[in-house]
Amino acid sequence: MPSPHVGMALRRLAWAMASRRLAPWTCRASGLLHTAPAACSDCSAPVFSRAPAFGDRLALVDQHGHHTYKDLYSRSLHLSREICQLRARADGDLQEERVSLLCSNDVSFVVAQWATWMSGGVAVPLYKKHPRAQLEYFIQDSRSSVVLASPEHVELLSPVAQKLGVPLLPLPPTVYHGVAEDPEEGLVPERDWRDRGAMIIYTSGTTGRPKGVLSTHDNIRAVVSDWATTFKRG
Repeated sequence: MPSPHVGMALRRLAWAMASRRLAPWTCRASGLLHTAPAACSDCSAPVFSRAPAFGDRLALVDQHGHHTYKDLYSRSLHLSREICQLRARADGDLQEERVSLLCSNDVSFVVAQWATWMSGGVAVPLYKKHPRAQLEYFIQDSRSSVVLASPEHVELLSPVAQKLGVPLLPLPPTVYHGVAEDPEEGLVPERDWRDRGAMIIYTSGTTGRPKGVLSTHDNIRAVVSDWATTFKRG
């Protein structure tokens, strides 16, 4: 069962973030900009690779304000550099290291996920209502090398990360209100995304301990493609 901290509207955007076959619709609901299929050269690439093309167009609305694609891209890129610096990855590629993230249902989740993918990592979403023992299990079982947390969740995760010896990186204020740089000045290098791991979602664990299910970027593309077709028909 997917982590319940990703509400339905945000979950649509979270999955949509994984496909380069996305371009904006004019219809908005729940503060999020819906998406629809468009032609692309590499349909397995995460959506952040297309974000610079939509620049100042509105991407997301939450309690922190209005966020454009340019905002999301530049903030994510800034955070990805912090992640790679923390892991001493001078080449900017985590090589599919796991990155656990605990964020609220707002722009912080999008930026944390994009930043993880920009860094070449695999996102492992966590849920704030899980007990610490469960959070510890997810982080340890996924072999996460970094834990990202919104400021309001740092207190919850700090003792867990310390116990496991995993570095905890609190999300900086720029995640919410950062000044957007020109995306063209810091484009993420092209990679072969198709078979790269993108996200690990843990099952509910009804027949034992929860098991992590790894989805590649191509897996997520297939889901988004199906959803986009369904939305178009509806």
